[in-house]
Amino acid sequence: MGLIEKAEWEASHPENLFPFTLFVLGRLKKNGIKIAVLSRNSGKSVCRVFPNLDQYADAFLPRESVLRPKPDPEHLRQAMNLLNVLPQKTVMVGDHPIDVLSGKKAGTFTIGVLSGRIEEREIKAVGADLIVPDISYLIGLLEE
Repeated sequence: MGLIEKAEWEASHPENLFPFTLFVLGRLKKNGIKIAVLSRNSGKSVCRVFPNLDQYADAFLPRESVLRPKPDPEHLRQAMNLLNVLPQKTVMVGDHPIDVLSGKKAGTFTIGVLSGRIEEREIKAVGADLIVPDISYLIGLLEE
């Protein structure tokens, strides 16, 4: 675990936060959307990339805060419990097949984001309900 945490820390830099993240999360929050951030990375590494995460998310569940991280659905279910929301009122948004699998297993709608890390065919293969080119598309979906 020490080697994993060291590699995560070395790879985590504030400039790695996707460009639209603050705008999109701020806009969603302004519109009353409850936001949880789930990560298979350590909280320390995530907060290094996103130091003001607490201003944008109502809940943050890094790897060490759950017994079984995603793709196990318990990671997402714990977030839904914290936010007091039902699966049918929840959307799991992520840029990796693990995110989509977690949402599917937990009974939520899933949106795959093409951040450049994973190819579209990989997100399609796990059954994302919707695929968007980047997270900024969530704003358009919200306003529809």
